[in-house]
Amino acid sequence: MKRFYIIMCLTLLATFGAWAQVPQRNTKAYSYYEKAITGDAAAQTRLGNEFYHSKDFENAVYWYRKAAEQGNATAQNNLGICYEDGEGVTKDISEAVKWYRKAAAQGNIASKSMLKRLGYSESSGSSNALQASSSSQPRNKYSDFTGKIPAKGTKAYSYYEKAITGDAEAQNSLGDKYYNSKEYSSAVYWYRKAAEQGITNAQCNLGYCYEYGQGVTKSITEAIKLYRNAAEQGNAAAQHNLGECYEKGRGVTQNYYEAVKWYRKAADQGIAEAEYNLGVCHEKGQGVTKSISEAEKWYRKAAAQGNANAKDNLKRLSSSGSTGLQASSSGKNSSSNDKIPPKGTEAYNYYKQAILGKAKAQNKLGVCYEEGEGGVTKDSSEAVKWYRKAAEQGYAEAEYNLGRNFRGTERVKWYRKAAEQGHAEAQDRLGSCYESGEGVTKSLTEAFKWHRKAAEQGDAWAQYELGRCYEKGKGVNKNINEAVKWYRKSAENGNTFALEILANLGYSK
Repeated sequence: MKRFYIIMCLTLLATFGAWAQVPQRNTKAYSYYEKAITGDAAAQTRLGNEFYHSKDFENAVYWYRKAAEQGNATAQNNLGICYEDGEGVTKDISEAVKWYRKAAAQGNIASKSMLKRLGYSESSGSSNALQASSSSQPRNKYSDFTGKIPAKGTKAYSYYEKAITGDAEAQNSLGDKYYNSKEYSSAVYWYRKAAEQGITNAQCNLGYCYEYGQGVTKSITEAIKLYRNAAEQGNAAAQHNLGECYEKGRGVTQNYYEAVKWYRKAADQGIAEAEYNLGVCHEKGQGVTKSISEAEKWYRKAAAQGNANAKDNLKRLSSSGSTGLQASSSGKNSSSNDKIPPKGTEAYNYYKQAILGKAKAQNKLGVCYEEGEGGVTKDSSEAVKWYRKAAEQGYAEAEYNLGRNFRGTERVKWYRKAAEQGHAEAQDRLGSCYESGEGVTKSLTEAFKWHRKAAEQGDAWAQYELGRCYEKGKGVNKNINEAVKWYRKSAENGNTFALEILANLGYSK
């Protein structure tokens, strides 16, 4: 019997596995593979999905075709998408339509929608079917667009081809491409088209452009209107943005209770910045009863997603149990004279060295003022002043400390200076800035690069972040084995979040 099973498996491998890539063992993809090589069409489709999402399009097409030829409607639809977008095969609209029609004939709603969008009937024999070759161009419903058309063969161009036929999701994605390349007027054009069709992400994106005057005349009133419309439909990013407007009193009367309401809705959907802001509200008692334990809970949720501000606040709470440094947004020293610590204190000893220009002592004195230790009381402006003095001498630890007390481009500036000197925590925080787009153009590839630099130096949080990159495929191809490796390293360095993730994935430390 065992001999028969081995022969059967070898036969199946010869039939299905001679060309297709074999997934790693003990993965979800491998469990689908074991069924797929027996001819299970549903497993073949799911295996195709695994390859597709990891951007291995050729293997995705291989398994979609196996399932599609057996009549699996989902696989037929997915194969049609590959032909339409030229992913894993030469782009061929006729082939795409052929497979969409096969799926539509079985009632597949997605394929029916695809055919309608492309202007084809569901039946090849229908008199109103369009006769178009693979080289024909889609009908342009938006000839008034005056922006630069993306280069052919790019992802942006594939969105453009769909966008001009009226595909709202593609219009929003095309808007993102233009926005990321700082072509704001073109971004606004496509965001607006998608927003008018009810795409809430586009409504939120358009609201952001109005709030900051990017590609359109600045109008906080219009931004609020768009945020609210998207937020009330459940869009998490819009809920967070609306919460910020209420917290800061931007375009609306300042109302902490409303801010908390919208932050909570966004936080419940996993928006890290909303989790962090909700933590701040609980810590300060703004719109809710003051509660350090609740603040810590939300900071932990945000920190688990890589939010650098939340990580800093957790560190501060664990060391002091009270609110910490709040630097001004400009970062400038509010006092022109040195504040001399009491003689005989640790801070005074640092002060004597600091006024001689010793960078290490200047940084240490800054820490004393930040933490309220060494014989001095907390003083944010004094802390920032001494951090800056040391940072301007190129002292990496001070550059990192200074960066922690700002947001946006100023934060990125100082993190980068420290990171380029090999400071692990700064490298990890810089990676988080790239991941969230805070103060820098969002780039998951750059985020991965900086998290790796820090992780390789043994930083537990960076190791956790690197594991998350591999698990989710952020800035790198998904690789569960690499993810587990880095989660384990993080856990070994004391990160309890990594332990929880390992447990959830079914792995031990």
